[in-house]
Parts: sequence; C-alpha cells; structure tokens
Amino acid sequence: MDPKTKKIAAIIAVIILAAAAYYFYSGSDKPRYVKNVAGVMVSSKYPLAALANRTSTIGLHTYNSGAETTCNLELSGVLVAGGAVPDRKGYDIQLQRAPQEIFLDWKGAYIRGETDEELLKSCHIFICIREGLDCPKNLMDIRNITLRNRDMLIVLDNRTDRDAVIGFVELQGALGYLQAQLADTNGDGRLNQTEVSNNKFHIYPYMMNGDSCKLMEFRSAIEELNITNDTAPCEFRSGIFLQKSRTNAIAIDGQKILITGDDASIHTGAVIVRDILAPEWIRIFNRAGV
Repeated sequence: MDPKTKKIAAIIAVIILAAAAYYFYSGSDKPRYVKNVAGVMVSSKYPLAALANRTSTIGLHTYNSGAETTCNLELSGVLVAGGAVPDRKGYDIQLQRAPQEIFLDWKGAYIRGETDEELLKSCHIFICIREGLDCPKNLMDIRNITLRNRDMLIVLDNRTDRDAVIGFVELQGALGYLQAQLADTNGDGRLNQTEVSNNKFHIYPYMMNGDSCKLMEFRSAIEELNITNDTAPCEFRSGIFLQKSRTNAIAIDGQKILITGDDASIHTGAVIVRDILAPEWIRIFNRAGV
C-alpha cells in the first residue's frame, strides 16, 4: 500500500472510530425503553422490570406541598415497607411539576405532573411498575366510582394475611375521612349533630369466606356499626374487594374496585386506592402539616 493510500485509510479509520464513539456515548444518554403505562408515558434507560432492583435503597426529597407529600408517604409506605432502605445516596426519586411522565435514569427517577392529579397518578404508576402491579388507564376514576355508591362496601378475603389486613384497615380510615368530608355540608371542618344525622354515605366492611360475606364492626366520626353476625352472599355489585389471587392488579369492573394478588400486592393496591380516594388523609394521619 503506497503512503497516500495508507494516509487515506488512517483518516477513514479515525472518522469511523469517532463516529462510533459519538454514537455510543450520545446513544447511552437517551432512553432505550419508552412505553405508555396506564396512560402515563414512561421513558427509561434500562428495562422497566429492573426498577425493583435499582430501588433497593431510595433517596426521597422533602416538599412543602400536599400532592408531593402524599406521594412521598405513599412511596415510603410501599417501598420501605417492602424492604427498601432509605438512604440519601440511594436511588434518587424526584417529584417535579412538569408535563406528565416518568423518566427512569441510571441513578434516579423523575416523577412528573403539572397538576396534583397528574403528579399523583404518575406516582401511583411508578409504584405499579416497581411492584409488578397491573394498573388500569382509568385508575383515577376510582374516587368518582366510589362516590356514586352511597352504601360503600369494602370486602376482605379471609385467606389474606397481615399486609393485606393493614391495607384493609387503612382503606377504612380513608373512607371514614371521605364520609366526614361529605357530611360536612357547610365546609367548616366540624361536624354538628344535624350533619351527622343527615349523613347518607354509609360504610360496610365485610369478611369474605368463599361465597359468604360476614359483616364486621366499624366505627368512624359519623357512625358506629355493631352488627357482627349478619352474613350475606358475596354477590355485591359495587364496593372495594381485596382478594387473594395469582394476578397482582388493581382493576375496575363496573362499580367494583378489585385489588387482587398476593398479600404484599394487595397492600400496595390498597395504599394506591387509599390515596386516590382521599390523598390528604395519609398526611393528616402522619401529621405532615401540609
């Protein structure tokens, strides 16, 4: 090969190497995985299934606003309860007011939404992805569906254990708070006897044993339910159902909200539904002050 040819070949080689390097490094900085999950666009630099491993330690930020605080409490209630370790140097989870999306970077996640509802939905979907929970696109309709039914049933499968029971109890708390909100017709934050007497939103917790459902005790600021031996066929057309299943999911079937799966998944689903029904309840319960 003559010197001129060698020189041209060397120049070509340099150009090819430079182009390859540019492609590699610029390409590595872009999301490789883009998917619409339950109506929220998710962009990620790694497979979504790897999110659980990347969040074994998590870093959360402090915010002085309601939706962000609810999201933080929801993340803590699910991820930390599931074994994730809080660590400032852990997987950095940031909540941002921006067009709705979830962006998963190598060292952190960005959960985004312009309104409270958008931000909270992104938060819910982040947890659905992380926990392997199938969640519907109309997830945020759960509150409106619930409010259509003045007799609110909440049913717990008796085959469940501790985690699911905790979720069941927290849902009762959120429903009791929602009940008080509805009864407070003058909006002064205090319930008078007339408002209590005029309450039309009633809560009925049941324990499900096969096809039979047994009514349980319930007490809230509005009402006290002491009937405990009343049983009925579990053929209810509305309500929230926490059921043991091989399918980990939140599903909407007409007027029924179905939270299914193993105990950990039922707890996760219950926490998400809790914060859709009454996002401020968990802040009040934890005395978050926002």
